Amino acid sequence: MPHRELRAPSQRLYRARFLRPEEAVQRHIGLVSYPRSGNSMVRGLLERLTGILTGSDTKPDFTLSRSLIDYGMEGEGICDGSVEIVKTHYPERRGYKEFEIAKAIVLVRNPFDAIDSYFNMAFTNTHNVSLEESIYEQFRREWELLVSHEIRIWARFYTFWFTREIPLLAIRCDPTRGTPPSPCRPLNRLWSAAQI
Repeated sequence: MPHRELRAPSQRLYRARFLRPEEAVQRHIGLVSYPRSGNSMVRGLLERLTGILTGSDTKPDFTLSRSLIDYGMEGEGICDGSVEIVKTHYPERRGYKEFEIAKAIVLVRNPFDAIDSYFNMAFTNTHNVSLEESIYEQFRREWELLVSHEIRIWARFYTFWFTREIPLLAIRCDPTRGTPPSPCRPLNRLWSAAQI
């Protein structure tokens, strides 16, 4: 059974917006990560920093997508010209809409932490509930199979992105390790260098 649940803020502390029609983009900045690597956390930080909503290629009527919308991710399921930064887990999974990525911010989390968090998400169908330790013993075989399978997917995912011939910014993201990392400095460097 779950032992910890995080609650969404009762109201947004900031107001972000979609790009205006005259600001619309054709090519996007992909915010790419293996699942459970801090993508939603960084999306929230980027929205607060820029005042512009981010999108995602995930179908907005899925349970997990609806929970992100309820949490305030208004761009969930949107990857058109009204958003410049779009969350994706491609090629780990295909989004329901395709979009062109000109540049990418690649979030990297320790694979064991990411896979552990993925197990929790898959088991609870939530973004914010953790399992009791006894569940790992009870489902030991499933846990071991998942780790064995997913570590290969994690490695292929990052090999795919780090061999693309587009500008990339890699950010180590460990959301459960103390204070969340501030993406401000590396993102400012990316914006300056790539003139995003």
